[in-house]
Amino acid sequence: MFSSAALAAQYGARVAWEIGSDPDYDHASGTVVIVVDTSGAEIARYGVKGNAVEASE
Repeated sequence: MFSSAALAAQYGARVAWEIGSDPDYDHASGTVVIVVDTSGAEIARYGVKGNAVEASE
């Protein structure tokens, strides 16, 4: 649990970056990291594109 939505979103971006930078990651898989709050509402969404992370809506 995080103290703010902004901190949770930053963590989600870091997770997406870590996934994309893993040498065993299949870059064609189209992975998306979704950050949600305790009620299940979406806070942020990040698409993993190679070593880059793209925020999406």
